[in-house]
Amino acid sequence: MPWADFDDLELNVLRALFDTLIPADDFPGGWDGGVSAYLENSFQFDLKPFIPQYKDLIATLGDEFLSSSLEARDDFLKSLDPQLINFAVGHAAEGYYAAPGPGWQMIGFEVTA
Repeated sequence: MPWADFDDLELNVLRALFDTLIPADDFPGGWDGGVSAYLENSFQFDLKPFIPQYKDLIATLGDEFLSSSLEARDDFLKSLDPQLINFAVGHAAEGYYAAPGPGWQMIGFEVTA
């Protein structure tokens, strides 16, 4: 059960984080665009050691992050020490662009399947 390490509030903060890093426009935001599925699978294997880092990041963001505007969340993320956020930025890109889906369509690849 990959999300067993996270409660509902933590999952909502993660969703807000990844939807801030990759906001929705003509394409889905990060969470619905593949990052959620990527993390759900990877937290069982390769990214399992990152769970404590994600917990620390979630605690830093806090539940007020959820009620903030996209612009305020973006500004807050920019104010963080890059070492606190860079791993999540990398995972956002991996999850969004690693498999056929919205990320591929966004950069012009034709998704056939």
